[in-house]
Amino acid sequence: MLDHIQRHLDDPHTVTDHIRRLRLDAVRRDLRDPLPANRSVGAIAARWCFVDAARFSRVFRAEFGESPSAFRLTSTRPGPPRTAPPGPRPPTG
Repeated sequence: MLDHIQRHLDDPHTVTDHIRRLRLDAVRRDLRDPLPANRSVGAIAARWCFVDAARFSRVFRAEFGESPSAFRLTSTRPGPPRTAPPGPRPPTG
């Protein structure tokens, strides 16, 4: 089926390449986000189905030119930092 889809794309990349790129972009977005800062790089990668940490790191570096950890340390999200939406306030007193 992937071969059938690939024949209809005007792109030298495979469908698998596109899917991997979407997953890498999702990991990169999560690494940039301050809300999951307490989650490890490996946990974020696993969330997007990268189960082999070493392979994930190699693929990320090949795609973006730096390690996931380095990207996380140096990346900034444009605009004001995101915060969690306000929830119910605990009772006082």
